[in-house]
Amino acid sequence: MFRFIHAADIHLDSPLRGLDAYQDCPADSIRNASRRAFENLVRLAIDERVAFVVIAGDVFDGEWKDHNTGLFFTGQMAALRDAGIPVVSIKGNHDAESKIPNGLRLPDSVHMLPTERPSTIILDDFDVAIHGQGFRQAKIEENLALGYPRAEPGRFNIGLLHTCAAGSEDHARYAPCSVEDLTQARLSYDYWALGHVHNRATLREGEPFIGFSGNLQGRHVRETGPKGCSLVTVIPGEKPRVEFRALDVFRWQSRSVDVSGCNDLDAVVDAVGSELRGALAASDGLDFAIRLLLQGVSPAHHRINAEPQRLRDAVREEALALGSGRIWVERIVDASQSPRDSRERDQSVGLEELAEAITALSSDPDELRKVVTEELADLLKKLRSVLPEPERSLGLDTVDGLESLLSSARPLIERRLESR
Repeated sequence: MFRFIHAADIHLDSPLRGLDAYQDCPADSIRNASRRAFENLVRLAIDERVAFVVIAGDVFDGEWKDHNTGLFFTGQMAALRDAGIPVVSIKGNHDAESKIPNGLRLPDSVHMLPTERPSTIILDDFDVAIHGQGFRQAKIEENLALGYPRAEPGRFNIGLLHTCAAGSEDHARYAPCSVEDLTQARLSYDYWALGHVHNRATLREGEPFIGFSGNLQGRHVRETGPKGCSLVTVIPGEKPRVEFRALDVFRWQSRSVDVSGCNDLDAVVDAVGSELRGALAASDGLDFAIRLLLQGVSPAHHRINAEPQRLRDAVREEALALGSGRIWVERIVDASQSPRDSRERDQSVGLEELAEAITALSSDPDELRKVVTEELADLLKKLRSVLPEPERSLGLDTVDGLESLLSSARPLIERRLESR
């Protein structure tokens, strides 16, 4: 039995974006969040006495501001070497953007797989074979997985790949591949350690296990929730056991606030306060930034729009009172509606749907005939019993008559829609 860590997308010294604009945000104290998260990774590896660490690309965030980024990474790798923990890594697209790492002098316990072709590292102490290929340039659109070597017989085989596997649409389509590509019989790997997609995701539970560990530290409000790595336990004859371990030091959240029952700004702030309490309980004790989306049909809608600064100030005061300095409001987005706007929108939607139905019926004679003979039969029967002779059918009893009615109704509806 042995354990290893699967990590990816560390983005050392990447700034946390979206906080500098706020005077009450301690941007300086969290500026090194990516370093502190990486220190947590190294500490976890040592504390758990893992056999090795694999990093599926994007250790760095592109060009460095200075060489301190490299010095920090080298120091952390030395700490793992001193603990007897080797590291196997590949370059991701952000690593390929940086020219400096090519000359970085790392401990001999760190194995950087080549970028020219897939290669294999054998860890004899654990009967492990790790296969991978890094990015030789920032933009790789070919399917690298198709060139990976066959599994090493009698060993636990790991595929290390930086990819947008399985159509991850929210990330650039680099080194695209499918789950089928990774499960082909020719490869017969036991575990695919993927990087590039920042949201933790399991693409396959079985053999092989295929998953993204996600990034170590959220960098902006689109990277919400806990971030960290996968701690993998390997027991011969069993499927790998994969556990998520949170490593982030600052967190991002996004919450919707229902303001439909709010009559004024004070009520809106109370509703926000309720969501902030929930966000605080879900933060695992970490400081966090939050984006608030106001939703619902609310009498307070006009006050929200008329006094945005007053609302922001009141919400920040509420956040400070509840979180004692642990909560920062990144933005308040108003998606609420006034009751009047909502009624007009509902009427407009109804007219649009009616116009679409008329168009569909007019272009389908068979459907029109079905409406005349089936759908309107009961209505016509009732009309004949209560209306005088001239108005009994109202043009609904024949296909030609219904077509004429639809033709007359269409311009009336279009004029109503244009007036909105």
